[in-house]
Amino acid sequence: MPETTAATETTETDKQQLLELQTRPLSVVGGLSSIERLSRLYDIVRSLNSIRDLDKLLAQILASAAQMVDARGGFLMLTDSDGQRLKCEVTSGVATSGLKGASLPIDERTLPGMMASQGKPFLKNDEPNSPNFSAQRSGKSRNNINKLVCVPLKVQDRITGVVQVIDKV
Repeated sequence: MPETTAATETTETDKQQLLELQTRPLSVVGGLSSIERLSRLYDIVRSLNSIRDLDKLLAQILASAAQMVDARGGFLMLTDSDGQRLKCEVTSGVATSGLKGASLPIDERTLPGMMASQGKPFLKNDEPNSPNFSAQRSGKSRNNINKLVCVPLKVQDRITGVVQVIDKV
């Protein structure tokens, strides 16, 4: 019988760990595997690089963001030339359809304005109980929002807008 050494044991342990890694299923998030998510992201980047019309590009960015998180709607806002206001350029879904053309100041009073001023993304899974949506709790809102993601758009280090998608399905 061959003598077992520490080097042989380590090699066998390494082989076992490698076999376990190879047969372990990829992590699945939102019903998609890691490979499917990367493939979808690659397709999005490729399609965005081929669009030359600004309106079509903005619509595709919003559609891609909503699709990535299985959202039911959302909007995309761009900053004005002074960097003081956000204007809603594209909407998707019933809950945001009336926002096209709306203008908001970049300040702390609205979520998109706050994200544009801070330059940080926002994710909330229990929006009805959030202080960000007091209109919804007071009954002033027509559409109940439970989950949302709001992400600033940046070119180099300058905020150019925000994308917000709501209610992951």
